[in-house]
Amino acid sequence: MPGSTGCKLKACLLKVTVTLPQTGQAAGSACASGLFPVVFFYSAFQTPSASYKAYANRLASYGYAVVQYDTALGTIITDNVELQFMQLVLDNLKAQATASSSSSPLAGRLDFSVLAVAGHSRGGKLAALQLATSPAVKAGYLIDPVDNTIFSPESALYPSAVKALAAATPRRVAGVSGAKIPSLCNPPDANYEKFYAALGSGSWLQVLPQATHLSFAQTPLAATPICGKGSTTPLVGVPVTVATVTAWMEQAVRGRPLPAEFTAWVNQKAQEGVLTFTVKQ
Repeated sequence: MPGSTGCKLKACLLKVTVTLPQTGQAAGSACASGLFPVVFFYSAFQTPSASYKAYANRLASYGYAVVQYDTALGTIITDNVELQFMQLVLDNLKAQATASSSSSPLAGRLDFSVLAVAGHSRGGKLAALQLATSPAVKAGYLIDPVDNTIFSPESALYPSAVKALAAATPRRVAGVSGAKIPSLCNPPDANYEKFYAALGSGSWLQVLPQATHLSFAQTPLAATPICGKGSTTPLVGVPVTVATVTAWMEQAVRGRPLPAEFTAWVNQKAQEGVLTFTVKQ
């Protein structure tokens, strides 16, 4: 990233990963051919993008190109700086994908005119800020998002995503997943409930009653009580959320009606006590 963004030294270095659908699928499938909508996926603070591989793989299997990045280990990048990275990364990828002499695997694969965002924790906050302020973003999904806390109080460096969503006109619509068990990682005064309250009608809310903040990522930290104690491990929390994120993107990005199988699955998981599911009126 250029120094004009405000990044310094190794904080300007990103490792970008693009997960693409396999082509050559049956005619009529989402992955048969052509350009794929882009989902820009933000990781949680200091969490490797590989912790969200299940999300990238599932979305790619439905015909989306998922863009993620990793920053240098231990770097602290303020929100106002990091928010500039998305468009710069996309511009770089677009240059690769559209160059006439390009041998890039991205060539002819990404539809940059159809952009969605998603993210977990602080990544959910960054996704929310992009959804609230960028006209290019068509859809968003926020996974246990966290707004300003004692670790990053509201300021010009760390703007409030909840306030940005509340101020957006027209009111933004998004999907939200939340962990019912709070902790310092997802305090009640900055958690998913605040984001959902700032969204418009038609937004989804999936809550996992026994989940902690780390139930949504495949990370070794999930086995520790650092972000609370709950019975929903990532072995349950990740696939449940992956399914809902994918269903949301299919509806919000492609305009496809929800299949009856998804509704039946939600009802089954609700009966099992795994989740609750609400559509905002």
